[in-house]
Amino acid sequence: DDSLEAAYVYSMSYGYSLTEKIGVYAELYGDLPEDNKANHFWNTGLTYLISNNVQLDATVGSSITKGQDLLLSTGVSFRIPTK
Repeated sequence: DDSLEAAYVYSMSYGYSLTEKIGVYAELYGDLPEDNKANHFWNTGLTYLISNNVQLDATVGSSITKGQDLLLSTGVSFRIPTK
């Protein structure tokens, strides 16, 4: 919004390769607004490397503090080679 209050944002994540193509990750993140209640979240997910340039991912997560009940997402990432 257009509020002038400061907000501090944090994120901590860890990823691990199960195989050359499959990975897992976990993340804690949130914000600490200057004049409001803090918001804390977590998520975890899987990645699958289709090729050196294409990766799929799926995520599930939720709020630690009251707010977001459930996060579900999927995605695809493309790496554009420079040469």
